[in-house]
Amino acid sequence: MAGTALMSRPKARRASARAGQAAELRRLLARLATGGCIAFDGKGGFLLSDQATNTRIPVPGRIVEACVSEDWLVRQGDSLILTEAARARLRRSAAGTDAFLEQHQIRAPAFREINGVQRQVTVNDGESPLGWLRSRKDRNGRPLIGDAQFEAGERLRADYWFAHLSPRVTANWSALAPADRSRRRSA
Repeated sequence: MAGTALMSRPKARRASARAGQAAELRRLLARLATGGCIAFDGKGGFLLSDQATNTRIPVPGRIVEACVSEDWLVRQGDSLILTEAARARLRRSAAGTDAFLEQHQIRAPAFREINGVQRQVTVNDGESPLGWLRSRKDRNGRPLIGDAQFEAGERLRADYWFAHLSPRVTANWSALAPADRSRRRSA
């Protein structure tokens, strides 16, 4: 009985250490998501360069190694930055009930005209091909489509949707079948 109690203490310590490391990982990823990066300090360590607060914070090597092993950090020049996998992880952890849905949506505040009044709404830019085009840049850094083109396209898309003019995915089975279905002709 005393042996089982002794065995559970190291397991409890390891579980507590994993929980602490997970919390450190979440904090680091959240800081990096605001525009920070991890730089090498020249002494074998790492520094978090937080652009929002203009500070440099030492980061334990084990945390950086854990992030690299999970494919959450990638090297860009002399520093490490977040990968898309890390951003998806952050969206999942920030989600309430449906983490998968939250991870795959690109939510942004936008102004839309509703009954003649401009209102701020939350939209999923990943839902619309136009949102995808607007979020991508050409080789000169300009958006592929401008705001006016995006708004015009969204109005046209809404008109098509409300008028039920969207192309059908399957055959139209609403037409009536012929009354006589026999293959043989009666003579």
